[in-house]
Amino acid sequence: MTVAQPASAPLPAALLMRFLERRGAGSVPHLRNTLLGHLRAVHDLLVEWHGPGGLATAGLLHSFYGSDRLHHALGGAAERPVLRQLLGPELEQLVWLYGACDFAWLQAAVAREGRPAYRDRHTGEVRDLPAAVPLPLCELMVANEVDLATRSPSYREKRLGLLEDFASRWRDVLSAPAIAGVGRVLAAPDAAVPAPAPGAPAAP
Repeated sequence: MTVAQPASAPLPAALLMRFLERRGAGSVPHLRNTLLGHLRAVHDLLVEWHGPGGLATAGLLHSFYGSDRLHHALGGAAERPVLRQLLGPELEQLVWLYGACDFAWLQAAVAREGRPAYRDRHTGEVRDLPAAVPLPLCELMVANEVDLATRSPSYREKRLGLLEDFASRWRDVLSAPAIAGVGRVLAAPDAAVPAPAPGAPAAP
């Protein structure tokens, strides 16, 4: 599977990093890192998997609206027009859907039916997603989990069953680079990687 590029071009990652810094992401603790460092790490993983721009840019803002396990949102629904200007409508919609996603529901659907299903964690509404959304939404979730599991052996152990599912049951849901990224985490020794300094350049 391949992830389609959005029709409209988002701002470069460096400018979006400065936007996140102004929003205080560098001062929010986030599992052996800051939220800013985590967002950059997810971005860098997605660059490795799919190249710069597009989905990697959404990775940099993926939890701007919070998530089902990150309750510190950097912005709310009133700021959706701001993010649309920064990212373009397609990527902003993806970030919004990520923030509102009930991921336990999505994961259960994959385990049960072999495909993701979407429920809004705020409203409980179950909805059909546009055809282009499920793959990148799942890739964002997996990149998030891979970064956290790489940083923390205890987190890796806690989420080992899900990571193993990504590498096996999710093969029809994810891209080959994402599955390979999960495989590297599963094969790695139980040692966390030191957190990069917030705003550090991506690894080559």
